[in-house]
Amino acid sequence: MTSVRSFQRTLEVFKEDLQGDCAHFPKVQELIQGERDVSPHVHSIDKLIGNFRNHFDSLSLGQQLLITVNPFLITDVRGLSKEVTQTFILWIELIDLQANVALREHFQLTDHDTFWLQAVSETVFPGLTKVALHTLTMFGSTYSCESSFYTMNIIQK
Repeated sequence: MTSVRSFQRTLEVFKEDLQGDCAHFPKVQELIQGERDVSPHVHSIDKLIGNFRNHFDSLSLGQQLLITVNPFLITDVRGLSKEVTQTFILWIELIDLQANVALREHFQLTDHDTFWLQAVSETVFPGLTKVALHTLTMFGSTYSCESSFYTMNIIQK
């Protein structure tokens, strides 16, 4: 997801750059001196940005994904609640988790899957574990769905 967000931001920078001084495009800069129109290229980048937004903005993961990857990096608990707490009450759980030295050490010694599945107690942190499990299984279930669809297409042919 980080790569997708990074690529989206890169596209926005490239679009602004094409409309400006073309610092990232030295060859285009040479061509523009001949007053060529770059609006078709800007339009293409706009369409690509729009396509990425349509496909990936519905996956409003942001802070939810960060909780799963490294819950100790979240500094704005109230901001987190606006994004994620519509479904889960996480403020106090996150603060308690971050204050737990044993969990912090365990997190540093294992991968995030193992941390959430084995170290974090579902009874002590029910909201956080629910978010983590949802996030950890999201991409696996997407893969299963897509591979099933692909298999069905092969069977039907």
